[in-house]
Amino acid sequence: MTTSLLLALLLLPYDGKYADDPRLDAIRKELPARAEAARKKLEDLLQVKVPEVGIRLVDAGDDRSGVFAESGDGFIALKTEYLVLGAFDLDKTLVHEMFHCLQRARLGRRYDRVPEWVREGAALYLAGQGPERARSLAAIAGKDGISKLVNGLGGSHGLLDYYEDAAAFERVGARGRDLVRKLLETDDVAAAVKEVLGEDMATFEAETMRHARAVLEPLLAGPHAPVEALRKAQALAAEAKDAEALEAVRGFLALYRTEAWLLGDAVRLELELLRRTGSPDHAEAAKRAAKDLTVFAP
Repeated sequence: MTTSLLLALLLLPYDGKYADDPRLDAIRKELPARAEAARKKLEDLLQVKVPEVGIRLVDAGDDRSGVFAESGDGFIALKTEYLVLGAFDLDKTLVHEMFHCLQRARLGRRYDRVPEWVREGAALYLAGQGPERARSLAAIAGKDGISKLVNGLGGSHGLLDYYEDAAAFERVGARGRDLVRKLLETDDVAAAVKEVLGEDMATFEAETMRHARAVLEPLLAGPHAPVEALRKAQALAAEAKDAEALEAVRGFLALYRTEAWLLGDAVRLELELLRRTGSPDHAEAAKRAAKDLTVFAP
C-alpha cells in the first residue's frame, strides 16, 4: 500500500453542510499530509512512536461552546465551522489533539486519573500554543484578571486556566519534554515531577504560578492588538465611514482570525459593511455566513 493511500485512509468520510463547499474541499485535500506532519513533529519532540489517528470533520451546528477540536481513542474531530473560517492554527491543533490521543493510548484506563492541567498543559506546550493562549486569555480576562488566570493547578478547570497549565511545562524549558515523556508512563504526577525536576508539588505549583504571573501581567497591562484592530473597524463603522471600516475589518480578518472569540463579531461587521456599501460580494458572503456563524452568539 502506498504512502499516499495510507494518508488518505486517515481522513474519515464527511457529508455535512460543507460537503460541496470549496473552502472545506481545499482543506480536506491537505489534511492527511498535515496530519502526518503533525505526527512526525510529535515523534521528534518526544522521541516516541506516535500512532496514526483518524481525522473526523464534524459540524458544530448551533453548539456555541467554543470547542473547535476534540479527540478520543484514536481519532481527532475538527469542527467544520471553525475550520473553514480559519479560526485556529490547524497544524498546532493537530499536534495538540494528537498528543491527547497518544497519552490515552499509552496510559489506557489510567488516563482518566491524570489531572486536566497535565493533559492540557502538556498538549499546549508541545504544540507551541502557550504564548498565543496567554495573549488571548489576558484580553478576555481584562486588566484586573490576574486572579482568574493564575489560581493554582488544582480545583475546577476552565478556559481561563489554560495558560497556567502550559506554564507548568514552559517554565522549565527543554526539561518540559522530559516531564511529558515521563507522564506518558504514569499517572503519578507528583512522582514524575520529583524524578524529572527534583521538586515537590508545592514548589512546582508555586514556581508555575510565579512564571505564569510574569508572562501574563505585562499582557494584562498593555493594549491587545486584535481587540484594538476590531474596535477601530467598529468605530469607523459607527461614524458611517464604511469603506474605511471595511478595509479595517478585512485587515483584522487577515491578521487575527485565530482570535476566535472576536471572529463572529468581525465576520458580522464585514457582512453588514458589504451590504451598506452595495458590494457585489454581499450575496455570496451572506450565504457563507448563514453556514459559518451558527457557532457564535448573536
